[in-house]
Amino acid sequence: MTGNPGNPGSPGSPDSPDSPDSPDSPDSPDRTDATDNTGEMTDVHHRRRRRTEAYFAMWGVNATIPVEVLAVPAEPTSVASVAIVRGRALANCVVALRGQGLSQIEAFAFADAYQVWDHLTFDENQFLLTEEPGGDEMLQAAWRYERLWVQLWALHRVRHLVFADTQVDSAGAIETCISDVALVDESQLHLRETKELLDAADIAWCATVVSLAASTPMQSGVVHERSAAFDEIIPGRR
Repeated sequence: MTGNPGNPGSPGSPDSPDSPDSPDSPDSPDRTDATDNTGEMTDVHHRRRRRTEAYFAMWGVNATIPVEVLAVPAEPTSVASVAIVRGRALANCVVALRGQGLSQIEAFAFADAYQVWDHLTFDENQFLLTEEPGGDEMLQAAWRYERLWVQLWALHRVRHLVFADTQVDSAGAIETCISDVALVDESQLHLRETKELLDAADIAWCATVVSLAASTPMQSGVVHERSAAFDEIIPGRR
């Protein structure tokens, strides 16, 4: 990943187009008819591929997705709990803030105030504990706003995921994370329906293949972080 996350606009604004990342269409795969949870490809997997290809084609990206990319059980073994997604959203928020230049003292204060420490990975913890991280580390950390946005979407805190050619509104992500996640009782937070999460995850995970195999306006940093976000929300699915 290269470049600066920046702040090109707010994908969650009311003026944003409805994102097919979470469609409600009759062509969307019926995941309940998948009986093979061994990883073998079924009609469901082929329908998922066609649906995902149609999504990319709508954005002018013509790519054939190898069905093996979706050769996983149609139903996940588990979806992360609200507590885990909430905790990871806060963790990604403080890492992104530090990457954009928040001082170490301020990052510690954020982590203390919102009880983030237990939700950090080992590498994230080490990053925050490093007094002067390198430039590459800071840039990689700043991309975490993309991961945070997906988790805010999963928690119904933002309305849309737009096409991966657009970076998120970092200021809006921070404000939403603090006001609508950190300062809200966990009992008031709810995850989107599993099917909606899975449909969006298919697109995010397939984007990692499409962005390599086709000429596309998608930004590699956005693609990478969205894929990683769904890895956290639906662990062990791939």
